[in-house]
Amino acid sequence: MTNKEILLKIKNDKIWFNDKDFIDIKNTDIPIEHLSFKLHKDIMWKVQMKEFNKITNKLSVDIVDYNCKDHLTFLSQTPKKEIKFLEFKNFDWLYLEPLLLYYQPIKFITLLNNFNAKPSDTIQKEEKLIKNLDKVNFGESLTLQVGNNEIKREAIVTKFEEEFVIDFNDSVFMLGYVSFSKHIKKFNQTLDFRITNENILTEFDNIKYWFSKKLKTKKFHVKATFILIDNKLKEFYATSKHIDSIDQNLIEGVKVQRTLEITKSIRPQEIDKALFTSDDLFCLDNINDLEGNVFKQTEKDILDMLIEKCNVRNKRELTFLSGSKQSLNYRIRFTNHPNFGFIFFIEGELNYHFVWELLNSHATYIWTIEKGKKEIDLHYKRIEIIINTILVNGREKYKRAYRTTNQDNDLILNIINHQDKGSDFIDEFPKWKQRVNELIT
Repeated sequence: MTNKEILLKIKNDKIWFNDKDFIDIKNTDIPIEHLSFKLHKDIMWKVQMKEFNKITNKLSVDIVDYNCKDHLTFLSQTPKKEIKFLEFKNFDWLYLEPLLLYYQPIKFITLLNNFNAKPSDTIQKEEKLIKNLDKVNFGESLTLQVGNNEIKREAIVTKFEEEFVIDFNDSVFMLGYVSFSKHIKKFNQTLDFRITNENILTEFDNIKYWFSKKLKTKKFHVKATFILIDNKLKEFYATSKHIDSIDQNLIEGVKVQRTLEITKSIRPQEIDKALFTSDDLFCLDNINDLEGNVFKQTEKDILDMLIEKCNVRNKRELTFLSGSKQSLNYRIRFTNHPNFGFIFFIEGELNYHFVWELLNSHATYIWTIEKGKKEIDLHYKRIEIIINTILVNGREKYKRAYRTTNQDNDLILNIINHQDKGSDFIDEFPKWKQRVNELIT
């Protein structure tokens, strides 16, 4: 016996326990032969587990919420044992009826609570008492069973489909679905559609450009279905192969593509910053990317992804600096012009060290500052001014000024050239590592 709560999703004639595990709806006591669920509606129930029969693998539950929205819990839950049959026993008609497209409540009234409809009330709703819609020959005379009475009338049931495309910019990404509006000429009416996809998050709305780019189309294809009874629109829903294809693999592809793209981002002229955090970097593209750091990537996340996905000639150096040397109390900073690079902050016993290593670099720049002088944030600002000077005047001019004038004479500058980088015969990394260790005091 247990009182634990779990979530169940009803979709495509199946009861889903998560996005992979399910049982057929026929293996439940839901009277599927006498009702049909709305196809376009997200139906998720929170149920309380009452009893599990280990011999028959039957799970008995009570529905406590007919309109649950906890998608994250649904995706993370996993059945501990195989479930072969679900038993609900009782359904609250006040909450069940809004989820149904068609139904014959008289046929399963013993399973219902809060059902007090009289035959006259049911006759007024006879448009919903059509059994097995897909088996009806449209336009034929239908016999509807209401209690012990038969009602004969001509009911014209029509179902048609229409295909069209929607620009990504004209849609809205929400939690678990994509919504858009479309004017349907047949009804001379603008309808609001929703295409469900549990992988979609609200924060993806401002990076729709990247999904469009990944899918290689500015518009997604839509197939809409309309159901009319007596020439009145009763139900409509839409599907899209493009939206359905947005799975975790595609989302990861978008994440990688955006990360690689920031190494090419051009610093806007109105920005005088030279050092950027991960949040700063994703805000530089203010045309195609409005949200910023959607995937909450840290500076280390970005560096590791670039090392993994790109052919980086100095990946061992970057891995060493970001791993065993970078201070845990401060974040790695980035430079993005004219070359993408990293500023590491290393706390030695006697000094602070700022290390500038560009992506695919030919040299490592190390500025050493004696501890105890000024706040760390002021040191970062000082290094940013130096980087800006180098970006404007060039590295050679800065190095010459440092050697021949009093420029930055309160700092110690050391440059380690990657002389044998790329050689098939000489591994220069051990020498580079030893030199860095000698300088970090």
